[in-house]
Parts: sequence; C-alpha cells; structure tokens
Amino acid sequence: MNISDKMIVGTILAENNIYDEILGPSVKEAHLPFTYVKGDLNSSVAGLYNQIIDNTNQRFIIFAHHDAEFSPDIIHAILSSYKDSVIGAIGRSSIFGYVWAHEVPRGEFLEVEVFDACLLVFDREKGIRFDESFTGLHMAVEDYCYQAREKGYKLNVPHLDKFGHRGVGTYGGNNADTYRFWREKLFAKWHTKFQVRTT
Repeated sequence: MNISDKMIVGTILAENNIYDEILGPSVKEAHLPFTYVKGDLNSSVAGLYNQIIDNTNQRFIIFAHHDAEFSPDIIHAILSSYKDSVIGAIGRSSIFGYVWAHEVPRGEFLEVEVFDACLLVFDREKGIRFDESFTGLHMAVEDYCYQAREKGYKLNVPHLDKFGHRGVGTYGGNNADTYRFWREKLFAKWHTKFQVRTT
C-alpha cells in the first residue's frame, strides 16, 4: 500500500505565502498529500479540524500549523508508534519540561502529558474527535490529548531529524484573556482526572 493511502497533512490556512515558504516544502519532501481549510482569528480549530477529518479518508492526518516544518522521518515515527500512542512534535511533561521532536534522542520517544497544537498526528481508528464546544482558537488540541489519555493512550514525542515551529503570521490570536478563558474551560473539564497542563 502506498504511504499516501494512509497519511495526509492537514492545516488551516490564513496566509498562503507562509505555507508555501515553511510547511509546504516539508509536505513535498515527505511525498505526502495535503489538504487545508481556510481560517482566521474567529475560527474554531476544533470545527475546522473535524471538517478535515470528515472530508478525507486516510487513517492518519498530520495536523500541522502552516508555519511548522518537519523531516520525512515523521512517517517512520508514525508507523512505529500508532498502536499504543498518539504523537506530536512539541509536548510538555512534569519530568522533562518542554520536549521538542528534534531534541529527542534518535530512535526514541519521550512521553509527555500534553501536546502543543503546532503538530498532532490524528489516527481515526482511535475513535476520538475534536470537541467542538471549544469554539475558539485555543485548547482544542490539548483537549484531544486528555481524551486520548482517558482512553489509555500515551502521548509520545518521537525523534525527528528536523522540526521547527516558527511562530509567524497572523493566525493564532495571542489575546491573553481569550487564552485564559479557554484554559479555564479545559481545566473545568479535566481537573478531576488529570493534572491539567497546557503549552
């Protein structure tokens, strides 16, 4: 089976030139198909990601920000870890602090408690969707992480030869009050089961 039958990269596009400069070359180097939805500061990440899920049929969707870049070894990382874990490229752990995929020792995975939203690998066979009650830009991916952990999956950051998140462009919305609102919603949903962390 061709790897493109199993995997696709999905993103929310706000500025095409950023995709062309940063994420696009990684997608081409990995020889993966690509799909996108348009978004802006008023978008619901959960709703847009579920739209991508509903409009594709590949098992794995690499949800990546348009200003993230990764190396082709992400394919091997996915295929090496999908059975018992969800993978992402930046995580936070009470033991290791922040964990970036390019800093993980070669051939290893480090378990974390939550992923940053810049890259998450979705596996439709795990039966998890993004909670659309998180209607803003923040915490939909973090909520996905806690859903996965509730089902018994580990959150693993693999070694990648290259990973970066440049943090450029207007999509993202860093308003502190908005971020705090969604973080409090995440805490209210999960604090009785987990020590709630965000990135």
